[in-house]
Amino acid sequence: MSENPKNLTLSDILDVEKIKVVNNPIEQAHGLPNECYTSPDYLMYEREKVFADKWCVIGVASSVPNVGDAKPYSLLGIPLIIWRDKEKKIRVFHNVCSHRGFKLLDKPCSLKNVLRCPYHSWSYDFGGKLIATPNIGGMNIHESEKFDKTKSDLKEVRTTVWMDIIFVNIHNNEIEFNEYVKPLE
Repeated sequence: MSENPKNLTLSDILDVEKIKVVNNPIEQAHGLPNECYTSPDYLMYEREKVFADKWCVIGVASSVPNVGDAKPYSLLGIPLIIWRDKEKKIRVFHNVCSHRGFKLLDKPCSLKNVLRCPYHSWSYDFGGKLIATPNIGGMNIHESEKFDKTKSDLKEVRTTVWMDIIFVNIHNNEIEFNEYVKPLE
């Protein structure tokens, strides 16, 4: 799924009056209209406005307890990898190889030293840095002067762990997490 290609507003998708009823006093309020659960346009709108723009929970840190533990996660069609690095820090990356866009990880695993793409074996270290590009310069030539590896690292997602809960901000546009969570604390 890509970003909202139509740049739809909420009023383009459904009758906004139907949503306003949610904020009425409890004896007059009712749930969201059916379109909020069935419309692909509403899903795209919600994904962009809520899940990609704000801090969003994607799991718990204890689900990847050891160095090298990694697991895929799909945030409404956005493929991610939750990964514990060598410093025992939780990191989240887009689950996409920078070479051909192939999905890197399909199931949870424990990595030894690298994450290797199953398509052309491009490899990334625990920090998401591209470290191996097999045959990029031809058969058995693994380097090329024309290719700058530093521009093809994995794309990291802004991540915070709070009380073992993993929060991400896909678009990197939300306020700092400490400010965001103040009302809950």
